[in-house]
Amino acid sequence: MKIYPFHIDDNGILTHTRGDTSQLELNIKIDGVPLNTWNATFSVKHYPDDDSYLYQVDFNQSTPCMITHNLTAELPYGTYWWDIQITYTDDNGNMQYKTIGAFPYVLKPDVTD
Repeated sequence: MKIYPFHIDDNGILTHTRGDTSQLELNIKIDGVPLNTWNATFSVKHYPDDDSYLYQVDFNQSTPCMITHNLTAELPYGTYWWDIQITYTDDNGNMQYKTIGAFPYVLKPDVTD
């Protein structure tokens, strides 16, 4: 997993500065074998059990997850929750779902407009 300029610590806590443009890329392996075709959604909520999302970004093996300025620029800084849901079709033609998270998402304040 490559993340720019996010920071994820060993406990899954993601730290991000409000309004920054960031990119996330995944290299997914199933049983040690790279998965070549998949779709994913990066989701952020205020609380894990909320019905609505603060924002979501869909991405896949060809297109990195881009967190653009406008997705976080107006959010109050504080702690939210994030996860990534990955979907793919297994060798038997069945749709599989895997989730990374949920983990805390710390949105730091920015001091420059």
